[in-house]
Amino acid sequence: MLYLLNMTADYILSDSTGFELQRVEDVPVGELISHRQNLEMFLTLTLSQEQPFPIGDYVLTYVVHDQVTGQSFQLDKRITIDDDVPVNSSATPPAEEDDNSVQPVTPQQPQQGQPPHLETQQ
Repeated sequence: MLYLLNMTADYILSDSTGFELQRVEDVPVGELISHRQNLEMFLTLTLSQEQPFPIGDYVLTYVVHDQVTGQSFQLDKRITIDDDVPVNSSATPPAEEDDNSVQPVTPQQPQQGQPPHLETQQ
């Protein structure tokens, strides 16, 4: 028996007031066919731009969808575009307190005989 993991993501960029500036939906981000029923999968979600964003505060929302089960979860990342760091600079800005939040959109169903488990990494 083979098992399929098929993940897609939506990318939603909003300003600090919550006004949606751009949305990209159903981007394929991971697919795996396995002989084992996997409980974990590592995904790297990458977003790039052709032109710099205006200076300001933004919220980048990732919504990851499991196409097989129909379940999904959401990750929100607050970002600030500042004029203190040149665009092509390799300088790393000082670390700020991380204000990430993880909000499940639908509860994840455990496999039969397995405890509930959800890990996210950013």
